[in-house]
Amino acid sequence: MNKKNLFFGIIIGLLCFGNTSAQGTFTAIANGSWTTSGSWSHTGVDGDNIPDADDIVTIPSLITITMPAGNQQVAQLTIQSGGTLNMNTDGAILDIFANGGLLQVDLGGTIQDSNNN
Repeated sequence: MNKKNLFFGIIIGLLCFGNTSAQGTFTAIANGSWTTSGSWSHTGVDGDNIPDADDIVTIPSLITITMPAGNQQVAQLTIQSGGTLNMNTDGAILDIFANGGLLQVDLGGTIQDSNNN
């Protein structure tokens, strides 16, 4: 194989396999901050162990996740019955992307926000 064919083979390989999805599926396992990796268990690929723009997130029963000040992003969020997303931190913002984004709050799930964010 000459160098030219090898080069093009590498480029084709990178184009085909280099653009893999980095989506993770996160489940809250402890009360805590959205940006604390110890609050989460996850499957899939993720660089920082914290949910971000392309991830699917679930907050189960008896768990409260507190959103810090600033803008966090997620692809999908489900708050199960008895789970809580606390948005009471001033300046806390959660973007759930409109292009396929999903917010599901099961009966008994809670979003707290006394700051009118």
